[in-house]
Amino acid sequence: MTLSHWRLVPAAHRRWILINAVVISAVSNLLINSAIAWITSYGKHHIPLWSIPLLGGPNLITDTIGTLYLLPFTTCVVVSYAVRKSQGRGQLTNLETHQKGPGWLSNLPASIPRRASRLSGLVLLFSAPVAIAILLTGFGGGISRYDFVVFKALLGLVLGLAVTTFIALAAMGDEYADADDGTQAVRHREIAGQPQS
Repeated sequence: MTLSHWRLVPAAHRRWILINAVVISAVSNLLINSAIAWITSYGKHHIPLWSIPLLGGPNLITDTIGTLYLLPFTTCVVVSYAVRKSQGRGQLTNLETHQKGPGWLSNLPASIPRRASRLSGLVLLFSAPVAIAILLTGFGGGISRYDFVVFKALLGLVLGLAVTTFIALAAMGDEYADADDGTQAVRHREIAGQPQS
């Protein structure tokens, strides 16, 4: 996202993103990924580059690929529902199309699970080859358990910081209105040539 896009986002939305999508998400990803790495590597002194998934214990390649898919997926679901909740309370308004940043954000699926799958797939498609090349080149002999925990924590932190702002902006572009019974938020998409319901 460029600085010119960021300036178009209203101050309340920027503040929400900085607090929730950057600070809280960064701390959460750091702690959660550290804990997962610590628990899954318990009793191991060395984490290999590759082993049979599940049977061979943790390894750098499958753990990295899993993180590259699962972290954006989970983040998309959690952040999208958090934005929806803030919109339902009237704390956030809907962003206009020109305020959402890159145009591809407007082309994401309306369904949160589908959006999460699409984003995770894109992250995996573009980052997995690079990550695997780095692992093969620099970590062919594997790493210690301590280094594995640090590696997973940093991967979670960096990946979370890279995707969470875009996830929040996409969710903030969703439109909501109170349902007829006033108990739930209903998502509306503007369809070209048709009035909004």
